[in-house]
Amino acid sequence: MRYYPNTVTLIVSLIENKFGKQTPERDKNNMPAHIIWMTQEIQSFPDTRKGSAKAGRWIGWIFREVERMGLINEARYLNELKQDVSEGHF
Repeated sequence: MRYYPNTVTLIVSLIENKFGKQTPERDKNNMPAHIIWMTQEIQSFPDTRKGSAKAGRWIGWIFREVERMGLINEARYLNELKQDVSEGHF
């Protein structure tokens, strides 16, 4: 199961447009690279109720950080989420 593929694609694109290509790393001191790492991790969560709930929490945290960086606003990310949900990718 790929969780939030449209949303993840948008987030990665926004980060790369502003900060350049990032090497994923689990390091909150380099937030763009950390967010890329998180988007990759989300894709490996199991296709279970628990995996889906965890993916939802992570994507919410990611949105907060990406919004804080000024890369996206609430209306745009809600639109992306609606598309993923309507396609069954949550």
